[in-house]
Amino acid sequence: DFGYVREAISSFIAERFSDPENDIEQKYHDKLRVYSFLVLSNALEAVSSIGVSVEHDWIDDGLLTQLLNELKFADTSPHEAHLAGKCLVSALGKSVTLRENAAKMGASKIVLQIQGIERDAQHLIDNVSTSLLQLLETE
Repeated sequence: DFGYVREAISSFIAERFSDPENDIEQKYHDKLRVYSFLVLSNALEAVSSIGVSVEHDWIDDGLLTQLLNELKFADTSPHEAHLAGKCLVSALGKSVTLRENAAKMGASKIVLQIQGIERDAQHLIDNVSTSLLQLLETE
């Protein structure tokens, strides 16, 4: 049942663990988040490539909100923001409904804000933000 997997991934993505005094646990939680983004990104790319709808069963409004919120951390967590953006590109590319929902949530404004941030991995953010803006402009 993918619902259980989606909930686990969603909970790992939502939890921004911060414990500067426990470096080992911090690294563990950081890796769990990155792996969660990777699993979701790969799953969305796979189902999108075979024409399976990503609406409802794959991306609900809660997860869509989490992915958009992750973009806001592009200045401090560029890798996670890039992976969240990849998830969004896969999902929004196949679903008009998700694009409309993302637009209502202010996705274009969020994407435009991250484009101007100077940081490591700038090219990753630029590539995904350009793709997202193109998708959002089709609405």
